[in-house]
Amino acid sequence: MNVLKSHLRITVQTLLSGGASQREIERVTGVDRKTIRRYAKEAKSPGVATGSGGRTDRTAAVVCVAGENACPPEDVGGPPGYFEFLTAIRDPTHQEHANLLRWIGGSFDPTAFDLAEVNARLAEIKA
Repeated sequence: MNVLKSHLRITVQTLLSGGASQREIERVTGVDRKTIRRYAKEAKSPGVATGSGGRTDRTAAVVCVAGENACPPEDVGGPPGYFEFLTAIRDPTHQEHANLLRWIGGSFDPTAFDLAEVNARLAEIKA
């Protein structure tokens, strides 16, 4: 029996719940259709499509399966402002270093990514 890694299982289930066909899921993930059918049967959810390609009556939940890096802070000034922000917080001698760290709340890690937090925030969104 083929057991999928957690991130791949979630991807397959998300694509199934979104109405993707088994052929599409196989092409995107590389998971064979027999395994996809098994995960579709295990889901036993009234809103999960089993590969017909059609959408379901129930709205599928949005789930993030992977990611990297923090999003820019609100009101940072678009891409040019974010670049300047990163430059300033990395350089203690920059004239805006202290002000921007105070503005952001003390620290900012541009490489941080918390999958659980992202999914918790996505779960709060109402369609």
